[in-house]
Parts: sequence; C-alpha cells; structure tokens
Amino acid sequence: MPEQENNETILASLNTILKDQMTYAVQYMQFHFRALLQNSQVPGGIFKSLAVSEMKAIEAIATRVILLGGYPPKQLDSYGVPENDRDMLHEVIKNEEQIIKAIKTIFKASEEVDPESRAVLEHLLHEKESRLQQLKELL
Repeated sequence: MPEQENNETILASLNTILKDQMTYAVQYMQFHFRALLQNSQVPGGIFKSLAVSEMKAIEAIATRVILLGGYPPKQLDSYGVPENDRDMLHEVIKNEEQIIKAIKTIFKASEEVDPESRAVLEHLLHEKESRLQQLKELL
C-alpha cells in the first residue's frame, strides 16, 4: 500500500477513535455533574477522573493526526446521560469496550501502522484494558 494511502487509512481510523474519545470526555463530565446532583454511590470523582484520562488520550491521538497531515474532528457524536449510577457505569464499560475493539481492528486491518501511531494506540489499549477491569469491579 502506498504511504499516502496508508496515511489516509490511519488518519481515518485515528480520527474515528479521536471523535469517540472527545465525545466520551464530555459525556463523562456530564456523568460527573449528575453524580454530584444525586449524591452518587459511585466512588467520588470517578467520572471526572475518566474525563481527564480521556483528555490525555485526546491530546496524544490529536497530535498524531496533526503530524500525519490531518485535522481532528470538529463535531462530537450525540450521547446520553443515564439517570442512575449503575447505568452510567454500564455506559462507560460499553464505551471502553468499543474503543478496545476499534484499536484491535486497526491493528488487524493494517500491519503498516506507523510506529509512533502504533505506540500511542498500544498505550491507549493498555490503559483501556486496565480501566475496563477496574470498572467491572465496581458493578
């Protein structure tokens, strides 16, 4: 696959993940606000912590997108804010599983992911898998 075509494929994949991460960061802050209003039973600040973690991932992925000649997405996906703690945790788990699956799909689909992008995605994958385990323990 020519390098330009491979970059476009990687850019599209990175931007898909980036858009999801950006959406999740905003969604998790909304979860945080809801948890504050409802005197949540979820450990204090977990949703805010998740949002901050997402922002760090956003920065790393957006940097790769820009360095590959792309531009980060300007629009977020729509999202919901469940009414209770348990449903919010289920939503976070679903989101984490979705990103894990997307990263693994990128690795399977393209053996030619540039080393820097691969490193960013591998780091993100490791974080997501660890976080997913911790979140499931909260249920």
